[in-house]
Amino acid sequence: SLPIVPGSASRRQVTDAALSPDGRRLAVRTYGQVFVFVTDSATGRVRGAIPPSVCNIASLGPRQGEGVAWFGRTDKLLLTSEGRRSTMFAVECPMPRTD
Repeated sequence: SLPIVPGSASRRQVTDAALSPDGRRLAVRTYGQVFVFVTDSATGRVRGAIPPSVCNIASLGPRQGEGVAWFGRTDKLLLTSEGRRSTMFAVECPMPRTD
């Protein structure tokens, strides 16, 4: 269960999620935002006491932006869209504070 309520804001339907390679963060994509949660690296479960960071991606343009993946072991995220020749974006979103 995550504090992302579909329909509570424009373009707030969850379309994809990706656990970071080290298991410490979970990126959850909607059409207009990416939420980055801190996770327990042993279980992958979201640590609910730590608020997620939010990255606004609505300005990138693709209306059907769907996918998210971590770019290797960096803090960058790769965002993809539907379609054969759709644009791929590499973005740097703020990471949640863990202290």
